[in-house]
Amino acid sequence: MGTNAPFVASGFKEDCIKLIQRFEQFDNVRFQDFSQIWKEMQFSLIFTCFIFFSRCRPSSTELAEFCEEAMHIAKLFLLPPYKFKERVAGLYLVYALYYKIPIDNVKVRVKQEDWIHIVEFQSIIEEAEHQDANFILSKLIIENAFVHCVFDHEYGLEKYLRTKKLKKVKRYSVLPMVEDLLESGCLLTNVSNFSKLYHEKKCGISKSKKPERGLELYDIDYVHTLFKEIHELTDHTENSSMESSNLLDEDIGDEDSKEETSKLFSMV
Repeated sequence: MGTNAPFVASGFKEDCIKLIQRFEQFDNVRFQDFSQIWKEMQFSLIFTCFIFFSRCRPSSTELAEFCEEAMHIAKLFLLPPYKFKERVAGLYLVYALYYKIPIDNVKVRVKQEDWIHIVEFQSIIEEAEHQDANFILSKLIIENAFVHCVFDHEYGLEKYLRTKKLKKVKRYSVLPMVEDLLESGCLLTNVSNFSKLYHEKKCGISKSKKPERGLELYDIDYVHTLFKEIHELTDHTENSSMESSNLLDEDIGDEDSKEETSKLFSMV
């Protein structure tokens, strides 16, 4: 990136300030109100918009840099000298971004003094019984959203050599629900068991290992064939997802940028 190139997260802090100012107009600190503003300002499109403002050709390194910088800016609103309500909005902002970021292993970097302020802040919201804020901060802590560091930003060449992959986001599919039907006690397993029992009864009537031709109203191999096809489809889908993610390990070229753009659109 040249010296005259704009900052990768330019304008993001201004948007955050506008969101927080609108949140301060409410009489409470409920997450529902923050969520309403988040949707009205279309913050859920933040990472999709980055694709367009990067002339539709961002590299994986640029995307990672943007995600890390956005998380750092959001964290600043969670800390002093911001007022209590602004810090609650900052907490909600960190929470929303953390679970929306399209790259794995992007954490909230906190220094020792930052962590002291966060622990004190948790005590305040607990005593004030702000259930939404207390739940969200506790969830972030339990799920290891924070990483303790010496510096706000990462230094060293290893940052640029390390591979950061986009999260695997599957398009809507009924396949997971179909797979659930294969579990013990579920529909397809029960059908398989009834099929075996039905076959045994027919063999008993025919007094043979194979039912008489007139009793062959149901193919016992049908359920087994269905099971096999579902497993094959699952394996094919997983292999396709792995191949697609491997394309994102390097900087994105002309054709690959189109594929990544479509992936990011599917996240919104």
